[in-house]
Amino acid sequence: MKTTIGHLSIVDGVAREGAENVLAIEPSPLIPLGRGKGNLYAIVEVAGEGMGRDELCQLLLETINKEYFRAPGGITAGLRQAIKAANAQLFRENRDRPIAERLIGGVSCVALRENDAYIGQAGPALVYAAHKGELARYPETSPWLDLPPLQWVDEGYVVPLGIRRDVDIDLFHCRVQPGDTIVLAETALAQIAGQDRIAKAVVYQEVDIALAYLKRLAGGRDCSALVIEILAVAEEAEAEILEEEGAPFVKVESFAEQVRPGRERQPAGPSALERVTTLGENLMSRLDLAGLLQGLGGGLMAGLAILGSGVTTLFRRILPGAETPEQVPARRVAQARRPRAAAEAKGNKVMIALAIAIPLIVALLVGVVYLQWGKAREARFTELVEQAETKHALALNASDKPTARGLLHEAQVLLTEAHTLEPEDPKVDKLHEKIQDTLDEINNVVPLYWIGALQKYDDPGSDPGRVTLSGIDIYVLDKGTDRVYKYLLNEVGDGLQDLDVDPVLLRKGDQRGDIVVSDLVDMVWMSVGSGRQTSNLLVLESGGSLLEYDPVFGLAVLPVGDKDKWRYPQLIGSYFGNFYLLDSQSNQIFKYLPTADGGYSNPPELWFQIDVDLTGVVDMAIDGYIYLLYADGRILKFMGGELEPFELTELDEPLRGPTAIFTGPDEETKFLYVADAGNRRIVQFSKEGQFIRQFRAAEPGVFDQLKNLHVDEIGSKLYVLSGNTLYMANIPEGEGASEPGGQ
Repeated sequence: MKTTIGHLSIVDGVAREGAENVLAIEPSPLIPLGRGKGNLYAIVEVAGEGMGRDELCQLLLETINKEYFRAPGGITAGLRQAIKAANAQLFRENRDRPIAERLIGGVSCVALRENDAYIGQAGPALVYAAHKGELARYPETSPWLDLPPLQWVDEGYVVPLGIRRDVDIDLFHCRVQPGDTIVLAETALAQIAGQDRIAKAVVYQEVDIALAYLKRLAGGRDCSALVIEILAVAEEAEAEILEEEGAPFVKVESFAEQVRPGRERQPAGPSALERVTTLGENLMSRLDLAGLLQGLGGGLMAGLAILGSGVTTLFRRILPGAETPEQVPARRVAQARRPRAAAEAKGNKVMIALAIAIPLIVALLVGVVYLQWGKAREARFTELVEQAETKHALALNASDKPTARGLLHEAQVLLTEAHTLEPEDPKVDKLHEKIQDTLDEINNVVPLYWIGALQKYDDPGSDPGRVTLSGIDIYVLDKGTDRVYKYLLNEVGDGLQDLDVDPVLLRKGDQRGDIVVSDLVDMVWMSVGSGRQTSNLLVLESGGSLLEYDPVFGLAVLPVGDKDKWRYPQLIGSYFGNFYLLDSQSNQIFKYLPTADGGYSNPPELWFQIDVDLTGVVDMAIDGYIYLLYADGRILKFMGGELEPFELTELDEPLRGPTAIFTGPDEETKFLYVADAGNRRIVQFSKEGQFIRQFRAAEPGVFDQLKNLHVDEIGSKLYVLSGNTLYMANIPEGEGASEPGGQ
């Protein structure tokens, strides 16, 4: 299948040469990009008040190109992965922008292979396919094609790119043949002209003519499009077979031809003495004496270097055939023939002697070098270990923790170098363990020696992201599969009961009352208080419904007031019967008080009394105060909507990529806990921000992908989601351990 393509780009009423938001990749048979993936075409549409839209379009197209061709599986799998990656890229870009500068968008991708066209779309998207004189539009119906871009979200339609971590993808397929045309366009084209006028512009038209018609239809209004015309494949000429060119032949004049010119030369290899000479020179050159002698004393290095040079010169001057002989008269040659036998015997003796001497000389040189190098290596190793021991001793007597940490880190660097010199020496490992133990003691590191795996989530797409506990009931929210699981602890409390029931409590697609459950956003355990009579699990789904699970009565949908004020609900929380909803786009926390109908029917309070940027918030914890955890490691503390003084102190290293924060009312939880994913640890603070201690898994790999945690201080248990596994660990006794009953 061959194609010809053209671009339409009108920006601020002016036509441009090329479009910044379109992509056309047509791999050559000589440079394939993805086996069986065909050609890739794409257009992205970005809307909003933010800067750098052209650069962002280019970034999204690069992401689509890279992910499509490297994705495993077939064409549709590649389209899905490419569009998901583009959404993730835009979501990350928005996370770092102020609310007013965030951008939203859509994408259309077309993969063309032979006579098949595969279309993948998300958000606002538009593709026309002209086949056998008929024009089809993908998608056939869509509110995005009838509304201005910035009304996409406000009207409550399917979420475009860049708003959520996940994205809904539509896939289509159609057949193509020579003479057909495919158009990828911004949605503005559908608003500018109806399908009949588009059909007249592109059906059975060459690319240049189609572009001219589309430009006329646009009438100076901003619009971009990519037009692809399917051509017939011409027969290819047979490839010529290139003969391999032989290696060049080099003619060498022999010594015999110099002595007896005119005599026909017979093929002959190098003489025995020439081979010995060559062997000796190669051997001496490969020894690289200067490199071996580096670091030794100047006199020894110079002496050995001179000796090596002398041996090389000896080979060149003493051996027959090593140098080109001078021309001699024929009479002298005749005289020389008489004692030739004696000369050859003498030459053989010299050759034998040198053949024996060469290995002896080389062995002597190597032995001397190795001996001196070994002594220097041993001395350096001893010096490094002694320095590390000295710094360890100084650290033990240091007056403050920062000084001690610095000395111990320097000692570790020294031991790392010592280990490269003597990898098998047990002295290094023992000293390293001592230094690490001292460092852990200074940094209040508490190793968790027993961490039990309670449950693994192996279903495709699983991404468990929230765990909460009530008594022996454990609830886990899997945001990847949009499911809520319920488990029961066994009588001993070190594992789950093996029940013959489906652990899935709620899943996307369930019919609950008048609603069909959509994507699950967050969940929280709601305690009694403020007029609320029961404690229950609350789950928020992306359609705006709040579901309540009661262990006795099951699931129900709760009434919630003024949900139309929500823009992007991200997290929910609870305290004393009150319901809190964090909306990162509104930069507000909505506080709901319980109502007599068992729900939260009254309008919410706007909890923040000051301007707060919620961009980058990853989790929230409430104990009367509200603690907000940011992806950059900041924690902000609020009371009554006002910012409170709060600073993390005495921490050995800053939080890096934290994912979750946990606390509760003082009678249940005395401390603040953070899942510090970047440093593979769980950090315990006082509620004023003072560092208490840190928990690390004794078994490598367990805390490599920390996601969420729940702490039962009364039961001295940690419940941790890491990777796709739910773990449980005992909280060791010591400083920071809570006694039953709270403070």
